Amino acid sequence: MKKARLLIAGIGNELLMDDGIGVLAARQLAAAPPAETTVVEIGTDFLSAVSYMESHEIVLAIDAMDAQGPPGTLYEGTLDEIDPIQGNVSLHELGLKAMLNFIEPPKRPRIYVLGIQPGQIAYGMELSSLLQEKLPFVVSAARVIADRLLQRI
Repeated sequence: MKKARLLIAGIGNELLMDDGIGVLAARQLAAAPPAETTVVEIGTDFLSAVSYMESHEIVLAIDAMDAQGPPGTLYEGTLDEIDPIQGNVSLHELGLKAMLNFIEPPKRPRIYVLGIQPGQIAYGMELSSLLQEKLPFVVSAARVIADRLLQRI
């Protein structure tokens, strides 16, 4: 069976302010998804996402990522490129990598990450004002990256 092309996965915890930016970005993208993509809100439920992951050639994961830069900074790269930048800071990246162990090697997708430096991680359901301003840029960047990734497949 031929795999679908591109999965855009919003990762994060909406109860922890800026950590929810990936989920919020996915929600906006799902309202008008890029061509040839599937958009899902994974949140922190990685095991439920396994079937989505293994049925796509490539995954664009959007998540808050602490790489010690200024809040609102965007980072992008493959999972292997991003991992050394942030070390073991984000539980989501660890979850994403660990989730790949539940997918047989021939079914594993290539993972690309769009990370956003959070400004505030604390209990709360609203993004910080800075990341609220950055959300449209995150959505736009995801569209550009998705288009670029689809051209490579």
